Amino acid sequence: MSEAQQKTPEELKFEEKKKYKRTLIDQLKNVAIIEVFHPEHARIAQQSGIKAVIAMEDTVQNLNKNHPMARMADPSIVQRFIDAVAIPVISRVRTGHTAEAYVMENIGSDMIEESNNLATADENNFIDKKQFATPFMCTAHDLPTALARIHEGALVIRAHSETGNTEVHELAQIVYEMRQDIRKLQKMNDQEIEEYAESCEVPVDLVRRVVVLGRLPVLYYASGFVSTPADVAFFMEFGCDGVVLNSHVFKSLDPAGRISAMVQAVKCYKDEDKIAKLMEDFELEEKV
Repeated sequence: MSEAQQKTPEELKFEEKKKYKRTLIDQLKNVAIIEVFHPEHARIAQQSGIKAVIAMEDTVQNLNKNHPMARMADPSIVQRFIDAVAIPVISRVRTGHTAEAYVMENIGSDMIEESNNLATADENNFIDKKQFATPFMCTAHDLPTALARIHEGALVIRAHSETGNTEVHELAQIVYEMRQDIRKLQKMNDQEIEEYAESCEVPVDLVRRVVVLGRLPVLYYASGFVSTPADVAFFMEFGCDGVVLNSHVFKSLDPAGRISAMVQAVKCYKDEDKIAKLMEDFELEEKV
């Protein structure tokens, strides 16, 4: 009897759902996504070329991450984002909070972020992401952290500081060190690779895969105060698969124009003349 024949109808349904939802990952390479607080902002982002939005709630995000109420957004609010746009909607849950993740999967989130910007539900355990059909995004400030999250099942890693708010210089350091650490791995012999995997508490096959690829085996986004087309081009040149834009862009005079410029920068980051023109227009709008 084949493996497929041994599975129950529920297991087969889960596998099909998982396979379908994971096709989303193929659509999110070399793109910009953005954090949004309002459905109208999500619509503006979609019209401006954004490929996914992270749904957030004002009353939650304005709290300190250590505040006990800094938890997942109200499901009804996330549902409004899902109803407002055709692009994928990503919802946030607390670290280690499996029940919150099941709630967000149940309402139809396209991706779930296990977020270090919210209060921690379980300090010792992260969510076992492999038991969900919905793909997960996680933050990481270094290679061992990224490997741990990938081993748990994360399919997207956001370069992000441990403190939460990441300025461009901090983000650049994180992305640079990630690249340097992978290059160091590639110079290790088999025994050293095995010892490194053991120190990170991840399978050696995962580390070997990183060595062969010369990069993380999942999508890797720059995430922080990436706020200009030049910032976007800078991180794409570093080898990132995309950028996560901050919601502060909606406070500008022309949010749609600024978002569009950064979306274009993701696609043409190697074209110096194009980036220069985008920056010219960007600076002009800022001075109006």
